[in-house]
Amino acid sequence: MNSTDEQLVLAIENSNPASRAGGISPAQVALGLVDRAAGRVLRTLGEQPIRELGRGEDDLVSAIDRVMSEAGRTPREIGLVAVSTGPGGYTALRMAIAAAKMIAMVSGARCVSVPSAWCAARNARLDLRSSQAKPDESAEASAFAPLLSVKGEQAFTQIVTRAMLDQPNPALPEGILVGPNDLPRVLSAGTALLIDDHTPKALLERAASLNIPTYRTRLSAEAVLEGAARLTEIDLSHLTPIYAREPEAVTLWRQRHGKVN
Repeated sequence: MNSTDEQLVLAIENSNPASRAGGISPAQVALGLVDRAAGRVLRTLGEQPIRELGRGEDDLVSAIDRVMSEAGRTPREIGLVAVSTGPGGYTALRMAIAAAKMIAMVSGARCVSVPSAWCAARNARLDLRSSQAKPDESAEASAFAPLLSVKGEQAFTQIVTRAMLDQPNPALPEGILVGPNDLPRVLSAGTALLIDDHTPKALLERAASLNIPTYRTRLSAEAVLEGAARLTEIDLSHLTPIYAREPEAVTLWRQRHGKVN
């Protein structure tokens, strides 16, 4: 392969550090080589966890430094920065995007926004296939609806189909808020819900009553790396968080001062 087909990618998953799978935080960074023309990851060069430190301390930049050192690379070699853009934890998400923009400015790298729903759907399909003795594509879910950013009995979701996982530069749908009574209207036959420990009991009970399959949400920097190979490149000025709801500060301002321009 011509070396021009390869791009060095820094992938950051820090959108939902509290959404644990098997007791392990998904917060991590990865470095790898991707071929965007072929839509695939060529090689993962290293992964590092974003460790949980004391209040007011952050390990994200240190984790990036560790993974770069592990691979013997420098930030100026990075061609793409890919970030899991949520929705998720407000502070962790904004810190990840700020770090990505800083590195992109230094290296001249392009950016890829990877919705956390796409990451969760990609991992769910991978996990389901690996759990089967003989993978059967016809028996797979036709789509996944990850439940993220829970508040009360509502959660945010973006429905990700199998085609959106396979096709280059897929057009992902807008995210929506769903409650228990929305499930029959929003989910088509063959769609599976992706859940975690924060999923409201009312949503779980409604899904069970409708015989909707549920699987555990798993996020990873590896999924973000694959998103870098498949999703659309953007300029760093367009790299922003996906919010399930307007930020609380905006809501308070609007309540006190009227419409926000």
